[in-house]
Amino acid sequence: MLSLSPPPPALDEGCARNFLGT
Repeated sequence: MLSLSPPPPALDEGCARNFLGT
């Protein structure tokens, strides 16, 4: 998911919360 340069807001937020909330 971090490979995507322009990730969608929803995906970015979800990925960030998942990554930081691991």
